[in-house]
Formats: sequence, structure tokens, C-alpha cells
Amino acid sequence: MPMKPFTTLLLFFSLFVFPISSAFAWGGQGHRMVAQLAQEQLTPRALAQVNDLLKGEKTPTMAGVASWADELRDTDAALYRKTAKMHYINSGEDGCIYFPATACKDGECVVAALTNYSRVLADPRATREARTEALKFVIHFAGDVYQPLHAGNAKDKGGNDIQLRYNNEGTNLHRLWDSGMFYYEHLSDEEYLNRLRPLQAQLIALDDMHKNSAYWAQQSCRITQAPDFYPVTSQLMPEYIQRWRPVAEMQVVLAAQQLADILNRVLR
Repeated sequence: MPMKPFTTLLLFFSLFVFPISSAFAWGGQGHRMVAQLAQEQLTPRALAQVNDLLKGEKTPTMAGVASWADELRDTDAALYRKTAKMHYINSGEDGCIYFPATACKDGECVVAALTNYSRVLADPRATREARTEALKFVIHFAGDVYQPLHAGNAKDKGGNDIQLRYNNEGTNLHRLWDSGMFYYEHLSDEEYLNRLRPLQAQLIALDDMHKNSAYWAQQSCRITQAPDFYPVTSQLMPEYIQRWRPVAEMQVVLAAQQLADILNRVLR
């Protein structure tokens, strides 16, 4: 029986906040999986426009450009500095409620970025270059907003200040959620996608309430507020991974659904 979105979100808490520009939401594999799963849900018309806009990209697929916004750090420092704050929103200290005046000053947060770049993508008067750039940002930010630590607490820099050790290696909570949850499985993208695709059958069509990026950020933030989200010791136990990996996996599936919904609506 399909699970209602609200119930799904309660059962499968989400990713993480990204309060400093040196941390990335979802590692490369997570972003690629969000993009690929979303692409598989596009309407023929939306897919045709996506393929057209991505012509000329080094890897002209949604998965191929999914980490582009993070890679700007090395390829276009000026654009990276301009958009760095758009990867996250800090709302944990506000009870996970979205207050634009404090959490999104000057529109520099993932909530506003998704809205603004979606508008550019939908605008037939915008240049092809602007629409392609907007598409790549939307693909990336739709993944970011579902990473709990990209919507949580500023005080610990989205988990970057929470130092941990796992498998005799040093890490931090943000990095663990960013990539460790997936990479510790040692699966290829396709192997992992085969694990995630059945989860899509548990989701139902989104209603209008769930098509709001502020709502998505709120749900992600609430995951970071769970009593056992923050490890109690710096030595991370396997039980933490076992408890939270299904949450991270469902967040990827939910992000893909939201991304597909955005593209299907704006690329009609």
C-alpha cells in the first residue's frame, strides 16, 4: 500500500545541513543517484528539453552534471563564491521554521535558490546559457535541500564541528552523511540504484503542499532534531550507520521525486 508523503517523511528522516561552504551536500554518488532517479520520472516533453539544454556538456546527462555546482569551487571560483550560501539553510535554531529574514538574507539559501532558478529555467525569454545554468543548479539544489545537515543547525556548522571516528578513520558528522553512508556500501551507482528504485513504489504523487521548497527544508531539518541523530560519542558505532542509512536512502528517493516534479512542471 503506498505510503503518504507525510508518513514517509516521519519514518525516513533526511540528510544534513551545510552551514559552511567547505562542505558539500551529498557526495558525488548521492547527487548522481538523485539525478538519475529523477530523470527516469520525467515526462517525454520535459526529458526532451533537458536533453536539449545539456547538449555540449562534458557528460550531457542529469547525473553527469549533478555535482557541477560543487565543482565550481575548482572551475569557477567567482560563481562558486556567489552561490556558496545557496546550498543550504540554517533553520534548526528557529525550530525548523523558515523565516526568510533570518535564514535567507538576500535570497541566499537553498529554498530561495530552488525557486529562483526554477523560474529562470521556465522562462522562454531567458537565454539558452542562462536556462542551462539554471537547470544544473536546480538538479543540484534539489538534492541539497534533502540532506538534513543542509537544513539544520548553524551552531555546529551543519555537523562539520562534530568530529567522529569510524573504521579507524577520522571524519565528521557532515561528511558521514554527505558520502560515508553510501560509500561504506561499496556499490556502483547502478547497483545502488537497483536498491533504491523499489522505494519509489512506496511514494505517491505529490500534492501542492509538498511542492514547496521551504516545506522540504523544514522536513529535512526535523531529521536533525531527532534525539539520536547526533552520536553520543566520537567513536561511531556500526549501529548508527544501520539506523540512519535507510533514512539517507529514502531522502535520495524523495529528492528525486521532487526534482522530477519541478522539471515536469516548469518544462511543459
